[in-house]
Amino acid sequence: MNERHSGLPGLALGGYVAGVLAAGSTHVGALEVRLHRAVRIGDEFELQPDGAALMRDAEAVATARPVALDLRPPKIITREAAETASASYLGLEHHFFATCFCCGSARRAGEGLRIFPGVVDGTLLAAPWRPADHLGDATVPTEIVWSALDCPGIWAHVFVSMGTGEKGVTGSMAVVQLRPVPARETALVLAWPIGRDGRKIYVGSALTTERGDLIAIARQTLVVTDRGAPLDLDAWRTAPPPTDN
Repeated sequence: MNERHSGLPGLALGGYVAGVLAAGSTHVGALEVRLHRAVRIGDEFELQPDGAALMRDAEAVATARPVALDLRPPKIITREAAETASASYLGLEHHFFATCFCCGSARRAGEGLRIFPGVVDGTLLAAPWRPADHLGDATVPTEIVWSALDCPGIWAHVFVSMGTGEKGVTGSMAVVQLRPVPARETALVLAWPIGRDGRKIYVGSALTTERGDLIAIARQTLVVTDRGAPLDLDAWRTAPPPTDN
């Protein structure tokens, strides 16, 4: 893993790691990747031939399995609504991890995905995303699709969590991609909270076309820990201003 795909400082973005494993899988349909260990920048790893695990030395850092995923976004929105929401992205003024590959506001075009989700309606977040700004003229690879679905889901929980002081990490992602993502077309990224069971927090995210056709959808499990990203809106409102990388 290299610095370009970092999430928290010194660590690879969880969605990218999960997407690397998903890209090596032969399974067609919804796939769940469980992240067992953080992947450090500079780590070398090996993909098992069957695409079932990502190994670091003899240790599995991530494992994959087929799942059933019956999930849909709460509503379909317009590009204009997504652009309006994105303009209010909290990370433009306050960000703990401004160089995050997915949502870092200090990343320049071509260096990060620059997906900036803001509140559309109630608990639904959205942002526009034009992959060509990162990829050029190409079809978006699996690991980038999974990366794009990661941080928006975390932000969806942040906006319904105040005064908890909690932190957390991505424990797993279940994703189904229904069609290719053309890099030169603008996609809409949606995210929303689903629920909670003790230390496990469930969020959803999706990619749609501007016409509202579903491209990919994800159910993400966040695990509350004593480290990781703050999951508390009050904490983010007092985070430091982002600086250029």
